[in-house]
Amino acid sequence: MATYAELAAFFKSDGDYAAFEDRVAAACIIAATDILSETPPANHAERKTWAVGVLENPLSEARRMAMAVVAANDGLSIAAIIGASDSAIKTNVDTYVDLFAGGL
Repeated sequence: MATYAELAAFFKSDGDYAAFEDRVAAACIIAATDILSETPPANHAERKTWAVGVLENPLSEARRMAMAVVAANDGLSIAAIIGASDSAIKTNVDTYVDLFAGGL
């Protein structure tokens, strides 16, 4: 389990965190394109607004989303978080889309 100090250091690291953030950005972009082609759920307008924002500026949303993904996995070591599979990152992103689309 990563300590808060390790998580804080990870958030401030240039190399590892930047690479992780890029992977989260890719997951956000894929989630955004999924939303734009989905059968509209009740909150589709909010999800669509989020998706368009991601496609306009993916790194901005990735910065917000990456923190949530890391926090959701705080029971893991930093090495495990960095080594997470693409599908694990995408699953985490999908979990948070509705919250972020709702105006967090």
